[in-house]
Amino acid sequence: MFVEPYKNLLVWQKANELRRMIFQLTQPLEKNHRRLASQMQAAARSVPQNIAEAYKKGQLGTLIQATKVSGGSLEELLEDLEDCQEDGIIDPEKCAAALKNGRNTKYFIDRYLVGLIKKQASGTWKSRWNPK
Repeated sequence: MFVEPYKNLLVWQKANELRRMIFQLTQPLEKNHRRLASQMQAAARSVPQNIAEAYKKGQLGTLIQATKVSGGSLEELLEDLEDCQEDGIIDPEKCAAALKNGRNTKYFIDRYLVGLIKKQASGTWKSRWNPK
């Protein structure tokens, strides 16, 4: 069975795991906090999707920019989670677990971005679609 190469990236796997967690966490919010739930779901979905889309384009500059956008979406999500925790909207234990997962994902995004920038600086990037 064919698996898209980006799905082998640990950063994408962590982001996708967080996306699934956020969708489960926000299901109960859809009744009384529909807009907040929608925003959190969109931010969570954006994190792995930007990485996947840019990876498939095969251009390092695009991938670096998209990874930065993913990081921005993740920051927005973390802020929403902190607000929910502060306002008591989400179960405290579940919210703490999501925040921990989100911060862990942030670490992987930051490390991935550093690696991409190093590849750009050294000229060692080899796209799967445009090998040098």
